[in-house]
Amino acid sequence: MANSGTAFKPHLVQQVIDAKTGKARLIGNQLSAQVAVPAHFDYIKHGMQMVLQPGGTARRLGQGLQYSMAGKTGTAQVVQIKQGAKYNAAALAEQYRDHSWFIAFAPVDKPRIAVAVIVENAGFGAAAAAPIARQLFDFYMTGKVPQAIGGDLKTVPMDTANDNPATPD
Repeated sequence: MANSGTAFKPHLVQQVIDAKTGKARLIGNQLSAQVAVPAHFDYIKHGMQMVLQPGGTARRLGQGLQYSMAGKTGTAQVVQIKQGAKYNAAALAEQYRDHSWFIAFAPVDKPRIAVAVIVENAGFGAAAAAPIARQLFDFYMTGKVPQAIGGDLKTVPMDTANDNPATPD
């Protein structure tokens, strides 16, 4: 989406340095596919920008942006709700609550970063996943450690986190 239909083969290596000579060889992008209708991408990108504007589902995230960003919030239902019944997260055990997700890229005109965040059982996409993405974008785009932005997330400081995954916290 961010590349208007141009898809590249995924790779993890940016450069290879020869151990003997010290010369660096950059590993470039390899084209994988090209979708033929760029005008459709412009329309979708505009809609994704509107998500962060007043009236959008992630409007709080758009406040104070120092760069252009396009995104899409989402909520993935975990359990089926009876037809005609209303969803009530408080009435469900945590493992049955909806998943929160957010995808985005920035800057819109010449994307440098794309992010997808999913937070299991955290509910609404704009409430949990989007604030995490905004912090990633702020750090990447401005180089500054961002202040917390909304959301009701629990965090565990690294120095107190359980290092042994076999033993629960």
